[in-house]
Amino acid sequence: MSVEIVTRGNVIEFSATFLDENGNPISPGSASVFVNYRTSETDGTQRATIEIEMDEDSDGNFTGSWETVDAAAGRVFWSVRAADPDAAEDGVIKLRANPANPDPTTT
Repeated sequence: MSVEIVTRGNVIEFSATFLDENGNPISPGSASVFVNYRTSETDGTQRATIEIEMDEDSDGNFTGSWETVDAAAGRVFWSVRAADPDAAEDGVIKLRANPANPDPTTT
C-alpha cells in the first residue's frame, strides 16, 4: 500500500464504491470514514478519532471530506466502513507541516 502525503491545511476527500462478491456495485444503508490523527506536535501519543458520515451520489459512490487544519503532523489512519453489508477499507496518510505551517495548538 502506498502512503499519500498531504500538507496540513488541505481538505482530504474520501471516496468509496461498495461492491458485492461478483464485483457489482451495491448501495449500503450508510457509510462513514473514521479518521485517527495526532493532536500534538510534541506528544505522539495524543490522538483523536472522528467519524465522518459519507454522502451517496446518484452513481452509488460515497464521499466524505476532512479538513486537516486542526491536526498535528504525522501519520493519519483512516477506515471507510459500511454497516450493511459489513465492509471496510483502510489506509494511511502522512500529514506534513513545516515552521511556516504552524502547530494549530499553539496559534
